[in-house]
Amino acid sequence: KETDSYIQGWYRLGNSLMKLQNFDRAQRLFELIRNEQINEENAEIYRKLGMIKEQQRDYHDAVSHYKKSLEINQKFLPETHSNLAN
Repeated sequence: KETDSYIQGWYRLGNSLMKLQNFDRAQRLFELIRNEQINEENAEIYRKLGMIKEQQRDYHDAVSHYKKSLEINQKFLPETHSNLAN
């Protein structure tokens, strides 16, 4: 559980950096978090990385991150989950 709260603190910092439009730092932070976790929470990290790339107008990478997020969600979430809605 200590690791979970540690990750959550860094995750909140990444969200704050995004709100401040400090996308480069937010990207580096989310990439570090992603490398620390191997589970369904990575889907949210990839979604955040997609949002960052979209803000940076790097649409190719944004789509790539969004697709990876969807792939992870499809593995862990039930078919009726709202994150998998069309």
